[in-house]
Formats: sequence, structure tokens, C-alpha cells
Amino acid sequence: MTTYKDIRGTHIKTVTTDPPEPQNGQMWYNSTTQVIKGFTSNPVGSYSAAPNLNHGRSILNGSGGIQTSAIMMGGYAPELPSPERSDFVEEWNGSSWTETTDLNTRRTNPSGTASNSESAIAIGGFGPSSVLGNVETWTGSSWTEVADLNTATDNAGGCGTITNALASGGRGPLANNQYWNGSAWTELADLNNGKSSSTNMGAYTAALNTVGRNSPPQAGRAYAELWNGSAWTETTDLNTGRSQGGGVGTSTQAIVISGEGPGGPEFANAEKWNGSTWTETTDIVRAKNGLGTSRSGPSGAFIWAGGFPQPTANESYLYNEPTTATVTFTTS
Repeated sequence: MTTYKDIRGTHIKTVTTDPPEPQNGQMWYNSTTQVIKGFTSNPVGSYSAAPNLNHGRSILNGSGGIQTSAIMMGGYAPELPSPERSDFVEEWNGSSWTETTDLNTRRTNPSGTASNSESAIAIGGFGPSSVLGNVETWTGSSWTEVADLNTATDNAGGCGTITNALASGGRGPLANNQYWNGSAWTELADLNNGKSSSTNMGAYTAALNTVGRNSPPQAGRAYAELWNGSAWTETTDLNTGRSQGGGVGTSTQAIVISGEGPGGPEFANAEKWNGSTWTETTDIVRAKNGLGTSRSGPSGAFIWAGGFPQPTANESYLYNEPTTATVTFTTS
């Protein structure tokens, strides 16, 4: 409880209605309601620990959902015999991770996406011995193999749903952009910059493709491109280039976290996108590379899991956007 001593010396303006856009720390006296109020904001988002994955994994491009209902598909699992490619699938229900039906084909680097834990698609990836064209869909009880990609790929950016999805770029690096309509794949307009290990966010009609690597050299890139349903347009680069970063959001509101960045195999940097510019925001709790995210949810509330380095490949964290609150002071 705030006492008079706490606020003594503070200038308090008398108003008849609460201000529509108060500033952090602002106080006022509402003469209509006869109440002293103040406004506080936390401009920085925060991360909180969530339960661990059952199987520690990295290169979790095959992920998606929302903060309360997500799925992680395949990935590199060091607990398995070489080459450590997994068919593990785990669902997140908002409070815990549960193992569910395995993929039909083991894979790392799939360009999967999901609306939630009950609706997902695993696209391509690197299988037991080669790059895959294989695609599987999930409807909450079983995995079904559907039509293969036109061009087999791993490390592509994926977004959309199980009936309308994009797989963009991939190992090569590739610039091709493949569209899934629920029954077949169609080649659409290429990316402007061929790249692997990029991340897609958004829908098949309005998407954002960011970062990745191309050659030469193989360093992480800061590229960003927007898709309008028919063509890609280059837009503002990120402040820091990277590959294998985790992305969440839409073409107009997104966040990219971690990745293989400058100066090392993992880093913790995070940047937010507002539709026109990138701004650095709160770093994740530790340097990571190849983690999975609830890709389809809002950029202000998501879960991430797994990723290199191996000793922390089973951890997961929740992120929540900055908060604001209007506080009412009591007097006696």
C-alpha cells in the first residue's frame, strides 16, 4: 500500500477524466470519481521458466502453435545413436510437455508449422541419409503422409496451416518458394535472396521471411522479405545477422530470437518487428541456436524450447510482452 509519505512532494494534477495515454510514473486526481491514480509500465518483456521437454533436441525448425498449445516435431536428439535424427513429437498444453505419436520419418531441420498442438505439418528436413521431400500432417491423433514437395529441402522457412502452407528457401542455398493447398504443392515466386536456415512467420498470403545463411560466405544474414501472396519484396534488414533463429508472429508484428550469430555458434539477441523497422529487445535467458517456438502465435506471448548447446537442449521458457497498469491509491 502506498502511503502519503511515499508520494509526498509529487505533483498531482486534478482532472475530470482519466488521461487516455498516461506516461510511466504519471499521477493525477480524478475529481469526478474523487480518486488519486497513477500509471506504471514495464517496457521490457520477460521470460519465465517452463517445464522441460521430455527429450532434449536442437534444430527444431519443425515447431509451431501458440503459447498455450504448441508442438515440437523431430529435431537433432543426442540421446539417439548417430546420426541422432529423431521422430519425437511433443505437445504443450500451457502447463506441461507430453510425448505423443512419433513422426513416420525421422528428420532434423523440417520447415514445419502448426496452428496449435492438434494441427501441424512437418515439411521436408534431413532424414536418415538424405534431404527429404516427404511431408506429414497431424490432426491430433496420427501422422499422415501426403504429397511430397516438388523440390526436396531442409532448413527452409515454414509458415501457415495444414491446408495453406509455405516452405521458402532451404539448403543449397535455395530461393524457391513452395505452396501447399491441402492436397498438392505448387512452385510460386522465388525469394529475392536464396538462403537456408531462415524463418518464416505469418500466413500463406502475407508472410515475413527473415535471416538465414547463403554462400559465399556462410555467415548469418540480416535479410528480411515480405510476401503478399504473389511476390517477395525486400524490406528493412535486422540489426544483427544470424541463422537458425526462432521466429514468432505475423508479417506486421514479429520477433526473432537467438540463432547462430556473429562471434560464436549461439547468441541470445532478440529483435522485434513492427511492420517497418526492427528494434532490439530483451535477450533470451541464454545464448541459443536451433530452438523451436510457438511460431504461429502473437509475438508478445510465446514459448520457446530446446536448442544448442546440448546441456540445455531440453529447457523451455515462456515470454510475455511488456505490461501496463493503472494504480488506484487509497487514502485514510
